[in-house]
Amino acid sequence: RDLPHVVTIAGRRRYLSSISADTAGMNERGRLDRGADERKAVNTVCQGSAADIVKQAMIYLHSRLSPLPPARISINTDADAAAAAATTVITAATAAAAAATATV
Repeated sequence: RDLPHVVTIAGRRRYLSSISADTAGMNERGRLDRGADERKAVNTVCQGSAADIVKQAMIYLHSRLSPLPPARISINTDADAAAAAATTVITAATAAAAAATATV
């Protein structure tokens, strides 16, 4: 509540106008806006940090899979299925990369 912004784990900032405002002089609408901004702050940290993690995982996978011969690889980034699918894809990709490295 002291700063006018929130920060994700990768350092991205989202500025929220009424998050650091003093509620003493606010009318009902101002207090509602502040409450909405507080909810946005929590969601931004959670969802933004999750996006940062997925981005880093995709960068890592790209760096590991780029030397391999072209293959049809589908990575599902749908929010509902991401947790289960990411574990499966990362495990399969790591195994494939290890197998390809071992045979070279």
